[in-house]
Amino acid sequence: MQTFRNFWRLRLNAARNRILIFVILIGILPMALVGSWLIVLERRSLQAQTNHELTIVAQNCADRMDSFVANLLNNARASAALPGLINEAPEGRETLLQLLNTHFPDYGQLALVNPSGQLEIVAKPQEMISVDHVPSFQQAIRTQRQAWVIAPAPSGNHLIMHVHTPIFDEAGNLVSVLGSPIPLDNLTAALDKIDSGTAFVLDETGHVLLHPDPAQLEARTDFSQLVFAENGRPPQQAITTNYSRDGNRYVASYAPITSLGWTVVVERSESELLMPITQATNRLILGLVATVFAGLAITILVSGRMTRPMRDLVLAAQAFGEGKPDLPLPQSPWIISEIRILINTFGRMRTAVTERETHLQRSESRIRALIDAMPDTLLRVDANLNILDAKFPTNSPFKQLPGNPVGTDLLAYLRPLGDDTFINQIEQALQETQSTGEAQLVESTLSQAAQKFDIEIRIVPNSEQKEAVLILRDITEQKEAEASIHKLLSALEASSEGLAILDQSQTFVYANNAYAQINGYPNPQELIGRGWTIIYNAEQQRTLRHNIIPNAQENGVWRGEFLVSRPDSSSYLQELALSPLASGEFVCVIRDITERKKSEEAILEAQKLDNLGLLAGGVAHDFNNLLTGILGHSTLALENANANSLVREQLQKVVSSASKAADLTRQLLAYAGKGVFEVQSIDINQLIRENISLLETALPNKAEILLDLEPEVLAVEADSGQIQQVLMNLVINAAESFGKFGGQIQIQTRQCPLTQQSLQKDNLNLLGGTILEPGNYVCLIVADNGCGIEPKQLAHIFDPFFSTKDTGTGLGLSATLGIIRAHHGGIQVQSEVGKGTQFTVYFKTSDRPALQHAQKRPRKRTLSGTALIIDDQETILAVAEDMLTTRGMRVMLAASGPQAIALFQEHHHEIDVILLDLKMPGMGGDEVYPQLKQIDPNARIIIASGYSEQETLNYFANHNEVAFIQKPYRFQALVEMVASVLEQTQ
Repeated sequence: MQTFRNFWRLRLNAARNRILIFVILIGILPMALVGSWLIVLERRSLQAQTNHELTIVAQNCADRMDSFVANLLNNARASAALPGLINEAPEGRETLLQLLNTHFPDYGQLALVNPSGQLEIVAKPQEMISVDHVPSFQQAIRTQRQAWVIAPAPSGNHLIMHVHTPIFDEAGNLVSVLGSPIPLDNLTAALDKIDSGTAFVLDETGHVLLHPDPAQLEARTDFSQLVFAENGRPPQQAITTNYSRDGNRYVASYAPITSLGWTVVVERSESELLMPITQATNRLILGLVATVFAGLAITILVSGRMTRPMRDLVLAAQAFGEGKPDLPLPQSPWIISEIRILINTFGRMRTAVTERETHLQRSESRIRALIDAMPDTLLRVDANLNILDAKFPTNSPFKQLPGNPVGTDLLAYLRPLGDDTFINQIEQALQETQSTGEAQLVESTLSQAAQKFDIEIRIVPNSEQKEAVLILRDITEQKEAEASIHKLLSALEASSEGLAILDQSQTFVYANNAYAQINGYPNPQELIGRGWTIIYNAEQQRTLRHNIIPNAQENGVWRGEFLVSRPDSSSYLQELALSPLASGEFVCVIRDITERKKSEEAILEAQKLDNLGLLAGGVAHDFNNLLTGILGHSTLALENANANSLVREQLQKVVSSASKAADLTRQLLAYAGKGVFEVQSIDINQLIRENISLLETALPNKAEILLDLEPEVLAVEADSGQIQQVLMNLVINAAESFGKFGGQIQIQTRQCPLTQQSLQKDNLNLLGGTILEPGNYVCLIVADNGCGIEPKQLAHIFDPFFSTKDTGTGLGLSATLGIIRAHHGGIQVQSEVGKGTQFTVYFKTSDRPALQHAQKRPRKRTLSGTALIIDDQETILAVAEDMLTTRGMRVMLAASGPQAIALFQEHHHEIDVILLDLKMPGMGGDEVYPQLKQIDPNARIIIASGYSEQETLNYFANHNEVAFIQKPYRFQALVEMVASVLEQTQ
C-alpha cells in the first residue's frame, strides 16, 4: 500500500522531479566526485605525514628513556665506588647515603646491605625496607656485578625498578651492596615531552610498565598482540601500525629501548588524525546540501502552481485512507478544469464514504458494547470446527477451559467441560446447524469438582462465511431461580387464598387458581390482560380508584371487605388486601369470608343465646321459689279440703295456674340449657309412637301426621320428657303454619353418620353456632307443607319471646333450642315461603341399648322421724314444714348454711333426713353438703333446685349418693321423695 502511494506521489510530481534531477546531475554530482577525489588524496598525505611524525616521536622517547636509565645506572655504580661507603664509620656512611639520596632524587631509598642480605644503613631510617627477597640483590651477589629488576612496590599500587650495585674493598672483596629502588613513576618525565597522542612503555613481554592512565598501569595491560610483530618479540627498530582497542581505531609507532629490552609506544586516535579530512568532507556536504536546496527551490518555484492542487488532493486522499476525512480539498483559481472535476468528484465520494463509515462505526460500537456486556463466552468456528476467535467475560464461569483457544479444535477444547454424551450433543447440534442453517440450542447438566452446574450452548450459523458462533452460558443460577419460582408458584397455586399481581394500570398479569375460582372464573387465564376492577360493580370501582388505591400507595397496604357478585349472579363476602410494589405494580390478596362471617354471626348468636339463657335461668330459679310456696300451699290445702267444698274447686284452679307457671319456668330452664332431668338411653322411634296419639289430640282436625321412621335406628342419650317437649313444640309450630286450610306434618327418623370430611363439605349451618363433632347421629325431621317462614323472621324464630301469633309465650322454639344444645345436639331449619318448613334435629347416639320404664302409681304415705329443712326463702320453709308435719314428721328449720351446720352439729343424732336448697346467699347448698357429710357421713340429704337434676348433680363429686327434687314441688312429690330416702335408710 505504501509503495502504491509512493508511486503515485512520484507520478504527480514528475515535472518537478525531472528539474530536480537535472540540477543534481549538473551541479552536485561533479562537485561530489571532485571533492571525494581530493579527500582521498588528503587522507593519504595525512596518513604518511602522521606515520613519519609518530615514528620520530617514538624514537625520541626511546632515546630519552635509554639515556635516562643509563644515567641512573652509571650514578649507582659511581656511588658504589666511593671510599666513604667502606671506610667511614656507620654515622659517616649514613650521612654519605643521605647526601647521595639528596643529590640523586630519582632514587627512592638508598641502602647498604651486607652480602648475607642484612640491612646495614639506610638513607631514610623512617622508611625501612627489606631486600633479601629481591631477585636483583641475589643476582648482584651471585654475579658480583650490577643487577636490576622490575617488581611491584610493597603497597601494590605501582612498579619499582630495583638496582643493586656491589661494593668491593681495596682487595677486591665484596663487602656490601648498594640498593637503589627507583619508582618507575620517575621515568614518566621522559614520556611527557610529546605534543599529541599518548606515550607509554611496554616490558619485554608486551605488558604495560609506564602509562599515563592509572587503570592501564594497574592492570598492566597486554599489548603484545597489538604492537609486537608476528613472532611476538619486541621490535628492533621504530615501526608504525594500526589497531583497534576498546571500540576505537588507533595509529601507533613503537621503538625499542635497546639497553633495557623495553618498547616505547606512541599512539593517536584515527578520528583525531583524520579531523582535517572530516572537516573537508563536511564542507563538501554543506555545498551539496546548498545545491540540493537551491534545486528544490527552483523546482518548487517552477512547478508549484501546476502540481500543488494534485499534491493537495493526494494528501487529502492519503489522509482519508488513514481515517482523517477532514483535510481541506485544494481550492485555487489556477486549478485546471479536469483537476477541478476530479477534486469535486473525490469530495462527494469522501463525504458518502465518511457517512457510511460513521454509520458502520456506530453500529460496530453498539454491537461491540453489547457483546462485551454479555456475561457469556463466545466462540467463532469455521466449517472444520476450528476456533477462529474467542471472547470471554471478566469472570468466566468456565474455569476448567484452557486459556487461548484460537486455532484449536472446538470439540477438543470443550472436552474438559463434560463427558462423551455432552460432546456428542454438541457435535449433533453442529451437524444440524450445518444441514438446516438454523440455530440450535444445547442444554446439559454437568459435574465438575463434585459440583453440578447447568450449561446452555446456543449455536448460531453464518452461512455466508461458512462459520458458526457458539454462545456458552452458565445457567445454574437461572435453573435454580426457575426451580424456586416453580416452587413458589406451586405454593401460590395450592394456596386457598386468592393472589393476583397487577401492573401499573391495574391490569391482571398473574392470578392463581384460588383467585379465579373465588370470583367464579374456571381458569385464571380468563383474567390475564383484563382490568382488575371487572369483578366489582360500578360504585365499588369508583371507590377503588379514588380512595383505596391512593390509600394503599400512601400507607403501603389497604385492607377491607366487599360484597362481590360472580358471573353466575351468586355473591360472596370478600376480604381484600392491596399492597403496592416499588415497581408501581400491585399485589392483591383476597379471601372468601362468607362462611367465616356466618360462623361469627352464629357465635354472636350463640353468645346472645347464652346470655339470655343465663338471664332466663336466673328468672326461672327465682320464679320456682315463688311457685314452690304457691303450689305447695295450694296442694296442701287441696289435700285437707272437703270433696264438695267450693274452696276445693278454687284450690284446683290455683294448682292449675301454678302448674302452668311451672311449665313456663321449665321452658325457660330448657332454653337456658338447664332443663335436662334424667338422661338415659332411649329409643326415639318408640318415643314418637308412644306420643303420637297425644300429638294428634293437640292438633287441629285438618292437620295430618305422617310417620317415616327408619327401622332399627340406634338409641340416643337423652331425657325422654325433654325430647317429648321438643317433638311437641315442633309439631305444634308446624300445625300453626297451616292456618284454616290444614296440611300434612311428616315426622322422620334417619341414621346420620357424620365424618370430619362430610362436616366440612356439607356445611350443616346449625343454628345457635352449634358445632357437631364427628360420630353417629340420629336425625329427627319434622317437615310441613304450610305457609313457610319469611327470611327476615327465620333468623329470629328461636329468640326468646318471639312469636308471630297473637297468643302464646314465644318460648316454645327457644326452649327447643335450649334442650337440643343441652343434649349436645344441633338443629337446622329450611323454609321456603308458600312451600313449607323442615326442622332437622341431630342427637348423639348411645352405646347402650334403650331402656323401658314402668309407670309408678302414687300412694298415700305416712312419715315419721325428724327432718331438717334448709332454705333462704321463708315461704318455702313454711310450706315444706306444713307438708311434712301433715304426714307426721317433726321438722327443724334453718334459713342459712351456717345456721344449718350449727343446728345439725347439735342434733345430728335426731335428724333422719335433710331437705337442702342448692342456691342460697352466702354459703350455697354445694358448700353446706360436704360439711354436713363431714359431721355425719350417713346423713340422707335431698337437694332441692329449680334447675335440672343433671345440672344440679354436677355440683357434687359423689352425685350417685345425692337425692334430688325439682322445684316447684307438689305436696305428694315431696312426701314420696322423703319416704323413698327414709326407706333406703331403713
